[in-house]
Amino acid sequence: MSGKLSSKDIRKRIGHPVVDADGHYSDLIGHWKNRSRRALEEVNPANPDRKPMHELFERFGGKQLADRLDKNSIFDGLGATGTGNVKELNDLSACGIGRPEDILELLTRNLYCGGEADDPINAWAFNLRVNPYHAGIKTLRGSDIGHLDVGNMKEVIEETYELVEDGLVTEEDLREFVFINPLRFWGEGRFDFFRATVLENEAADTLRDERPSRSPE
Repeated sequence: MSGKLSSKDIRKRIGHPVVDADGHYSDLIGHWKNRSRRALEEVNPANPDRKPMHELFERFGGKQLADRLDKNSIFDGLGATGTGNVKELNDLSACGIGRPEDILELLTRNLYCGGEADDPINAWAFNLRVNPYHAGIKTLRGSDIGHLDVGNMKEVIEETYELVEDGLVTEEDLREFVFINPLRFWGEGRFDFFRATVLENEAADTLRDERPSRSPE
C-alpha cells in the first residue's frame, strides 16, 4: 500500500461503508448528548427566567434593547411553541433509545458493512480506542475481484493480509473481517445457511457462541 492517495483511494473514501458506519455511529452518540429530550431543555426558550435576563440586557445593552427583549416572539410567539405541535421531541424515541448506550447496542449488534480487501480504512472498524464506548463495527471483506481496477484476481485475498503486516489490525481482527463477521451476517438470520457445506460445524459453533469482548489497548 502506498502512502499517497490515488483517485481510486479518494473515491473509496467518499461514501465508504466503514466511514459511513463509524461516522453515523459516532454522530448519533454525539447528537444524543446535545439533542436528547433532557438536553433540549437546556435550550428551551420557555425555560429562561425573564426577570434577571431583562436586567442583564438592560445593564449591558441598554433599556431599548431590554424593551425589545420583552416583545420578542421567542417568549410569547412561535419561539415558545415552535415545535410544530410535536409532543415527542426525542428523534430517537421510536427506536426505544433512552440512553446513548442503547445506540451502541443497536448498531454494533445489527449493523454490518463491507470493505474492499486492500483498503486500510477497514482498520477503523476495529480501532476500539477511537470509536465511542470502545465499540467495534462489524465489517466484512467484500470481494472486489470483479472491479475494473483489479489487475490480478489472485492478489485480492493476499492484499487483505497487508492490514496485519502494516500493523493496522491484529490477526484476530482479520479473522473477524474475513470469516466471523461474514459467517454471522449470513447465518444469524438463517441458522441453516451453511448446512451441508464444509463450514457447517464451525458455523454452528460460532453462531452459538457470544463474540468475546475485547479491551482497547
